[in-house]
Amino acid sequence: CGQNVMRILHFSPFALDGDPRKRPYDARDLLNRPLATQRKTDAIVQLAQQNNVVIFLTVHDWMPVELTDEQLAAQRDWNRFWAERYRDVPGIIYDIQNEPRVSLSEQPHIRRLAEEWAISEYGSTEKALSTWGRGWGSFADVPLTGSPTGWPDLWARDFDRFRVFLLQRWAAENVAGLKEGDRDALVTIGHLQHLTAADKLLGAKDLDF
Repeated sequence: CGQNVMRILHFSPFALDGDPRKRPYDARDLLNRPLATQRKTDAIVQLAQQNNVVIFLTVHDWMPVELTDEQLAAQRDWNRFWAERYRDVPGIIYDIQNEPRVSLSEQPHIRRLAEEWAISEYGSTEKALSTWGRGWGSFADVPLTGSPTGWPDLWARDFDRFRVFLLQRWAAENVAGLKEGDRDALVTIGHLQHLTAADKLLGAKDLDF
């Protein structure tokens, strides 16, 4: 298209002052907007405008997708801040995160979301357990990770669908934050679909799209 594009990766870790590689950060750290980060980003945006370069800003990096409500709210507010700061600047595209992936775990909030999702799909946990046919007595017995018994295994299918739900939940909050800052913001996601146990039954490979 005859455009010059500069992609900025590893941006959100700079919500921490200093070298972001020296300690892990949590999404709640995004409530910080260090002045140094603001000034440096302003300078990049200004230079890009002077030289007809499109900024492709990846607002998050090194963060999981399956976040708590509090962490998602912090990501949403971080996005709003930067989109609002540059809403009058043409030539900016926002990427929510570089190669995000959804990993299930036994964290309490993931288990709560999984049970709520099962109820929304089947009407009750009892109906979900009956459909899966694994002999689990309660939802507490249902593993959130594991291998399917084969393609007819509805539990494996549903937990891949639950992973999609988590991805969409995360994306919706992040897009909402960017749109709150700039309703005309251009937003995309570079999703990295890592193999699930079900995928491996067909010998599938990782996809980046």
